[in-house]
Order: sequence, then C-alpha cells, then structure tokens
Amino acid sequence: MFCSNCGAKNKEDAVFCIECGHKVGSTPTKSETAPATKKKSSIWRRLLKVVLGFILLIVGISIIGFAYQWYKDLPREMDTLGSISLGMKPVDVTLELGKPNDERINDEGEKGYIYNGYSGIDYIIVFDENDKVRRICSENSYREVMGLGKYDSEERIVNKLGKPSNTSVNAEGTRKFISYAKYNVTFEIEQGDARLVCVTTTEMSYTDEYQ
Repeated sequence: MFCSNCGAKNKEDAVFCIECGHKVGSTPTKSETAPATKKKSSIWRRLLKVVLGFILLIVGISIIGFAYQWYKDLPREMDTLGSISLGMKPVDVTLELGKPNDERINDEGEKGYIYNGYSGIDYIIVFDENDKVRRICSENSYREVMGLGKYDSEERIVNKLGKPSNTSVNAEGTRKFISYAKYNVTFEIEQGDARLVCVTTTEMSYTDEYQ
C-alpha cells in the first residue's frame, strides 16, 4: 500500500505511513498542505513587489529625466554660452579661457577675441564700449542653447523659436543670420543648417566686422 500523502510504500495492514506518519489511504488535510502553499505564495508576492518596485523606479527616473530636458530646452532669454556669460569683464574671460588666439578692434573701439579649442569649444567673444561681453559665439556642435546648436536645420530653429526678429544675408547670398532679440540668440545659417550659434545682446548682421 502506498501513502497518499508522500507516496512511500507501506505494508498492506499499515495504519500510518512509516515515512511521514500520515494515515495511510486518506487524503491530506488542508492543515497539512497549507503551510507549504502559503510559503510559496508569500515568496511570489515578495518577488512581485520587488519587480513592481524596480519598474516604478525606472519609470520615475525616466519621467524626471524627460521633465528636466523639456525644461532645459524651453525657449527663454539666454545670457551664457559654455563658461562665458554676457556682461563679463575682460579679466574674467582671461581667467576663464586664458590668452586668446587672436584679437581684433573695430572702428568703434570694440574688442573681439578668438579662442580655439577651449574645453572643446571655439569661442568668438566681442566686448562693448564698456569692456563687457556683449556677444559669445561658437562654431562647435554646442547644444545647450535651448536644445539647439550647430547642424540643426533652419526649419527646426524656426519651428521652435518662431519667426526671427531680424534676418541678414551676406553679399554672396550663401549665408544668413537669423536673430531672436527676445532670447538674445542668433544663428548663422549656411545651406539650410546652423554653422554658428551666438548669445548676443544685439541682433547680428553682415555689416558687423567680426562676422
């Protein structure tokens, strides 16, 4: 005779199983099977909680990341490009970038400095008559200006920022500036894409000696 609880073989006249002590031939009671079932159920519940918690954590991090990127790329007035800000004095720029690669002075006495390769960014920095930065330009793939930068199409820029406050085309008709006075931003466009990004207090045109 085999035990209906554990399957062990017992003598034909046995009353209780020699292996598990269960009454031979009877069906296991609910109280005898409940502990094992309850233990398995508890393990699965804990595992499910861990998986759900991990999923919620990933979703939460993703939402925060998207929200931050959305906020960072919102159109707004700009005053900084890289490590240089509008209004900085020459000494502050020198402390930040070191000695410029080139220096220019226009007819109005405004100074322009060229910095190549500082922290991977090429700068063109122009000062006003009060020796304060009024323009910062970069030819690099710099994408911190409201999520826009070099190689972005003119169409994408206009779709995001709207109609430019001023447009200036060079004499050859090969390049143009599109300026957004509201945001202190100008892009130089060539063959439909941005090649120069500027944070500037003045709208740019091709009469400017530094461009």
